[in-house]
Amino acid sequence: MNTTKLKLITAGIKDAALIHKLQIEAFTPLYEKYHDDDLSPAKEPIEKIIDRLNQDFSEYKIIIYDGEAVGAVRIVRTKLNPDYDKSIFNDCIAAQNDRQSCHDCNNDAACGCNSNAANECNDDAACSCNSNAACGLTFNAYVACGIAARKYISDPNGIIRRISPICILPKCQNKGIASAALRLIFSEYPDTVLWSLDTILEEAGNCHFYEKLGFVRTSFKLKVNDAMTLVGYEKSCITARRFKDEDADEVVSLITRNFKEINSKDYAPEIIDELIKTHDKSWITKLAASSHTYVFCHNDKIVATGSIASYWGSPTESILLTVFVLPEYHGLGVGRKLIDTLEQDELFKRASRIEIPASITAVNFYRRFGYDFKNGKNELDSEHLYRLEKFNKACL
Repeated sequence: MNTTKLKLITAGIKDAALIHKLQIEAFTPLYEKYHDDDLSPAKEPIEKIIDRLNQDFSEYKIIIYDGEAVGAVRIVRTKLNPDYDKSIFNDCIAAQNDRQSCHDCNNDAACGCNSNAANECNDDAACSCNSNAACGLTFNAYVACGIAARKYISDPNGIIRRISPICILPKCQNKGIASAALRLIFSEYPDTVLWSLDTILEEAGNCHFYEKLGFVRTSFKLKVNDAMTLVGYEKSCITARRFKDEDADEVVSLITRNFKEINSKDYAPEIIDELIKTHDKSWITKLAASSHTYVFCHNDKIVATGSIASYWGSPTESILLTVFVLPEYHGLGVGRKLIDTLEQDELFKRASRIEIPASITAVNFYRRFGYDFKNGKNELDSEHLYRLEKFNKACL
């Protein structure tokens, strides 16, 4: 594809009709396949597009190729929701699945409902609903569960951006236009920390397309109807490189902030003071000399650090150390990128066992990546740390 023929134009209210036309033409084939009446952009009224064009946290770009409008993309600025509660979202999904099972059941007694159709049920407990209004919901469960189930919320100053939606005319699909347009968009927003989007699980080609662009599948998974499931994807804008001596002051400041602002919630002040004293510039320089230490950057700012080293000189065991993320970057996928990077290091790949000394604060984070209590001992050691371990199946 000739990228010189591609350009993006910021849309205004005058472009609402064009965007509406592009969405209908681009999404109608998917709508006819999945009949997602409540979510399909092909079914959106033009008034909804006008409302979005007026939002201070949302904008549309019209995709022009060779002088013709061939698509559009909406970009939404968001931030991490301070009230987000993953357990509420998970409970909501479970309740939705229960409602769907009840709806599909032909046995009143088995369902516990007063009607075969769960959306006509007056018994909240039987339908696993939190309210009668939620009982009839068959899509997007977190709408019924409220703001606490949403990981990101719109914000005109947010540094997380969401693609919602992107459309390309059918005649222009599979020609590299969408990927070139997205790469151009990524370059136009260098302050973005994380890009997010949802796509249809059953459309394997779409999933592969986003994965080629660096998006990683998240745990978000939502059944819209019997034929269609939405899944979430995220793309981190954090880059990794090896530690240099001139990084020492910035890395020490990052670690100190974590001790003061994060770990202090789980440790006594005297323990925090001692940690700050021992984790100084000399300490991080010595650690980097005996390990593979990385820093993770957002543009030129160091926002995380982590190390991997041989476990007491063992050629078959390794240890992860100094894993810290700036407090304001927590929850933005930086920790996941950090662990993924360390697990691609040669010291990880050659090890049959990898250990992590985990703080009280971070133990659950590591367990999400498959690390568990060493020798099954769920207890703090003399350094007030949990010892976790993971076995590398490739080396066993």
